[in-house]
Amino acid sequence: YSEHRAGFGSKGFTVPGLAKNKPFVMKEFAEELKGSIGYIADADGSFTKALEAGADFSEAALGYRTRRFSVVVENGTVTQVNDEQGGKLTE
Repeated sequence: YSEHRAGFGSKGFTVPGLAKNKPFVMKEFAEELKGSIGYIADADGSFTKALEAGADFSEAALGYRTRRFSVVVENGTVTQVNDEQGGKLTE
């Protein structure tokens, strides 16, 4: 993503980051990453669960989290979903 970030904006894409985390944690992420994208805090995981975009990372003592995925939405319609699936930790 980082390598192609500028290209997304030039094509009219908005790229928010979603995580099952507290708002103050997401604020720190934004500050640390110099506000390169917007962030959405899903503190109780309800949005992640509604999207069926969560994974159980209890084996790594992290609990239920949002897994990595991206969605392309054009004119209010989802046209592409890229989803890592599962609870494997990846680089």
